[in-house]
Amino acid sequence: MLTEAEIAGMRQTTASALPDWCEVTRGTGEWVLDPVTLVTEPDEDAVVVYAGPCRVRPQGAQEQEVQVGDLHETTAPYVGTLPATVADAILYAPSGLTVEGDPNDVVVDDYLTVTVSTDPSMTGRSFQLAHVGWSTWQLDRRIGLRDREQPQGVEVPS
Repeated sequence: MLTEAEIAGMRQTTASALPDWCEVTRGTGEWVLDPVTLVTEPDEDAVVVYAGPCRVRPQGAQEQEVQVGDLHETTAPYVGTLPATVADAILYAPSGLTVEGDPNDVVVDDYLTVTVSTDPSMTGRSFQLAHVGWSTWQLDRRIGLRDREQPQGVEVPS
């Protein structure tokens, strides 16, 4: 059996490997279809549930074919990793960034937006939480994500 000190050390190791910064938000109103983007979004401002270190990566090669009107798009699921505790998030927050909320308060249908990333093309991307994982030792918080970006080839009027 692992000791509390060993678990704490493993949590810190995991938290130290979260290179990006994200914001998880939750809508406060009814969900409505945006006629321009064709994405379902809350009709009122969202509240920040968590802002802090994270990592987002593709989850294997489980691609799906999706049809949007006459367009075909291939999508793949993503997995997000958040620190196990607020203390771990604060410990590894880059200088100048402040952790907000608790990574354990995220729920299915929240939105995760990458705000700072080591991959410039990841910055600004949004994902909808599809699953929140739980584990015995909770070394980190793993979340299943759905890509909520505009499909390639769809023009959004300005």
